[in-house]
Amino acid sequence: MNRLRVLDANESNPGETNYGQSNNVVEFHNTWSSLAGISLFGVIGLWKGNPTKEIRYTLGYIVLLMIGVGSAGLHGTLHWIFQSSDGKFVVLLLLV
Repeated sequence: MNRLRVLDANESNPGETNYGQSNNVVEFHNTWSSLAGISLFGVIGLWKGNPTKEIRYTLGYIVLLMIGVGSAGLHGTLHWIFQSSDGKFVVLLLLV
């Protein structure tokens, strides 16, 4: 009979080990993908995506940039401050 195995805290992300690529960054691939993926969309949106300069789009792209930086901070450090700020910026983007 197969039983479900409970993961330890270190096994929460079995695809990537903590500090596997760098001694300074906890989850290396999640960190760079947050910066290159999410934050880059915010930068491109600020640069090219708002030709009419409407404030709602500018705020949306700024919040998207902050989501990427906050997510990179979370995956780079796994600190509770970045974890709480990561969720707050997503809610803020929904409100904008």
